[in-house]
Amino acid sequence: MRSASVWFGVGISWIYISLHVYGQMWAWLAALATALLAAFLALYPALALGLSQRFVPAPSARLLLALPAAWTASEWLRVYC
Repeated sequence: MRSASVWFGVGISWIYISLHVYGQMWAWLAALATALLAAFLALYPALALGLSQRFVPAPSARLLLALPAAWTASEWLRVYC
C-alpha cells in the first residue's frame, strides 16, 4: 500500500498548495490532509489486489481474469462511493 500512497501523493500534491497557499491552512495541517487523502485513495488498489489474491491464492491462469475484474470493481467503487 505504501507505493500506491506515494503514487497518489505525487498525483495530488497540488492539493497541498491549494490548501496551504490559497486556503491559508497551516502547513502541517495541509500536509496531513493531503497525506490522509493519498492513504485513503491507496485503499482502493489495495482492495483490488487483496481480493484477487484472496480468491486466487496461487499464481494461475485464473489470476489473469481475477485481477482485471477486481481492479475494475475497485475503480468503480472509487468513482461511485
